[in-house]
Amino acid sequence: MKMRSSVWCVVAALALSSCGSSSSGSSFELKSAFPAATGAVGGWIEDPDAMGFTSKNPAGVEIATTALQAIAAVDGDADPFTKRNFVALGREFYKNTIGGTASKLELRIWQMPSAAVATELYTTLPSEDSRYNNTWLTASYGDAGRYLDTGVSWWYNVRKGAYFIDLMGATPNSAAVKTSAEALLASVVAALP
Repeated sequence: MKMRSSVWCVVAALALSSCGSSSSGSSFELKSAFPAATGAVGGWIEDPDAMGFTSKNPAGVEIATTALQAIAAVDGDADPFTKRNFVALGREFYKNTIGGTASKLELRIWQMPSAAVATELYTTLPSEDSRYNNTWLTASYGDAGRYLDTGVSWWYNVRKGAYFIDLMGATPNSAAVKTSAEALLASVVAALP
């Protein structure tokens, strides 16, 4: 009887741990929201030369599910998310050649505990974190969106349900790069539940 009970506990624990990046009990996997790094969306492919969580960018989307992993991945950028008990962080680097010019961007998707927490985060982030304290323009993506021309790159924040999307460093800040980055962003928003 003890053995059967122990086996049941192990099976239950494994089932619960596999839910780490799913949303509201669904089977949604955060990695699936990231466009394949094959160039299928706007020509963006994975950038193997970018810096990943702790070393050179590994193949595929990196996922963090603990505060320590998130902090190691994005340093101080994680603070507003970890203090709100984020569920998961997905991160990928992309590169492209647009109009003969090398282009790059970083895509982060933060899964928050609920849509209410993601909404509060999206609303208060500009006053809470100096990096986000800018004059944003409205972007029509997800439940709420904004973008910024930093002078050297395009930067987008989008909230959809319990998710906060940070598409940053889309360089150079040309109209062609903006259009291509927005195609990638639209693909991400469409993939999120």
